[in-house]
Amino acid sequence: MNYSTPLDWKSENWWRNRSVGERLFHLHVPKRIHEAMEDWPAVALRGDGNLFIQGPSGSGKSLIAARTLTEAVKEHSVSGRWLEADDYIEMIKDSFDNDGLLPEMYSSPHIVKYVKGVFDVVVIDGLGEERLTEFASHELGSLIRKRYDKQKATIITSRLSIQDIKSRYGSRLANPLADFDFEDARGKR
Repeated sequence: MNYSTPLDWKSENWWRNRSVGERLFHLHVPKRIHEAMEDWPAVALRGDGNLFIQGPSGSGKSLIAARTLTEAVKEHSVSGRWLEADDYIEMIKDSFDNDGLLPEMYSSPHIVKYVKGVFDVVVIDGLGEERLTEFASHELGSLIRKRYDKQKATIITSRLSIQDIKSRYGSRLANPLADFDFEDARGKR
């Protein structure tokens, strides 16, 4: 089925009330990950749904996150989105030149706002792999904090430990990350 992304603003309820197929389409899980995730376990999201998946490169962090996100959307009336940490920084930069909206090359002009507080579950893949700048640290830390404050589920994958993440992104993330469930990706397959 062919789905299109709306160009005008849509509410949380609009996204939740799409068909399962349409909500899965809007996840934007990369094709290479989507095709390989079936052999990996999903993690049941507990409590507020915040999950930190840590492990070395190649351990399956992204595959577990993709499977968890996909299963959450299939089993519940929730919306979600896949987001690479470094791509989020590029989105923020591109929105500066366009009055807070994103140009046509993105799936939606409002995707940054949707990620910050509309989508029920967001995966931030590869946190800590983006170029280390004050701007990147601030924006990613702000995104995680904002989602935490709005009680929106966030799944983070990283090669870094939680302590390394706290050091890199500052004390603003100490409380949110302390409340995240932890999953070690090694040996999950």
